[in-house]
Amino acid sequence: MYIRHNNLIILAISNYNSNVLMVFAFLYKLVEVLTEYFTNVEEESIRDNFVVVYELLDEMMDNGYP
Repeated sequence: MYIRHNNLIILAISNYNSNVLMVFAFLYKLVEVLTEYFTNVEEESIRDNFVVVYELLDEMMDNGYP
């Protein structure tokens, strides 16, 4: 499952039959959170702030559950 934002493709992979709408809701919420932290969510802003993005993902996910 993926979404496109600016020039990025944000991807989620699942091994099991998962709730697709929940995954898409999470991906769009992830884009919202990243937009709040970095006004432009682009490849360079993610590359420059990789540690912050990793910590945000860690806080938003618990053992693979949003």
